[in-house]
Amino acid sequence: MRDSKSIKISIASRLDCVCLVVLAVRGICSSLPLDREQAIDLEQAVCEAVNNAIEHAHVNDRSLPVEIEFQVQPDCICIHIFDHGLPFRPDPKAIQDPVPPRPGCPIPERGRGLYIISRTMDEWFYSNGQGRKVLTLKKFFTRPPV
Repeated sequence: MRDSKSIKISIASRLDCVCLVVLAVRGICSSLPLDREQAIDLEQAVCEAVNNAIEHAHVNDRSLPVEIEFQVQPDCICIHIFDHGLPFRPDPKAIQDPVPPRPGCPIPERGRGLYIISRTMDEWFYSNGQGRKVLTLKKFFTRPPV
């Protein structure tokens, strides 16, 4: 990955630590050629992915870290979310909105993570190996980074 810049952070598997990741995403996005909507999409997808690692992979085991690596490449940003917990098998059906909004009904807060990630990222994929799992999110730039 020539011409890439990267930063890695690690947080405890605690939902109250996700705000640190949000601050990192916002800071990184401020220097990228993303419009406001794209930056919000990126923030939302990364939050969903980190929350899922904490709640589902680590089953709220605070002793396991969640590691996030941001790689800025010439045409995109790649975010790798590493966990050391339970693997999962992404279900293509989960990419569909599991509970489509209905007039007068609140949108459910749970069960929409992969749907949100698939709607906000240009590409995403999951791999399992070497004792840790990684969810990779990719967002392409509309113009070259500064």
